Order: sequence, then structure tokens, then C-alpha cells
Amino acid sequence: MMADEATHWDALHDGWHVGRINHSEAYSVDSVCMNQVESYFSRLRRMVTGQHHRVSPRYLYQ
Repeated sequence: MMADEATHWDALHDGWHVGRINHSEAYSVDSVCMNQVESYFSRLRRMVTGQHHRVSPRYLYQ
């Protein structure tokens, strides 16, 4: 699992091997990067506002 330097990801270390990247130092170190997940969420937000216009809380978990 990969994560950035945000402290809310610290709990992941209890159950998984986590690669961390500090964006203030580099965007990719030893093949650890966040580009794929950041791109996914960026596209998801644009899809919701541009194509679907909103997502009902009833279906958000899907």
C-alpha cells in the first residue's frame, strides 16, 4: 500500500506494509508514488460534477 505524508494514514502501519512518500521532498522515491490514486480521485470528482452532477448518499458506498 502506498500513502503520502498525511498523518491520517499512520493507522495503516498497524496492519499493512506501507510505502510513504513525502511530497515536499519528492514525488517519487524507489518506485513509491501516489500518481495513480491521485489521478483516479481527480477523474472521479470531475465525473461526478460533470456527468452525474451529484451522487446520492444512498448509493455512495457503491
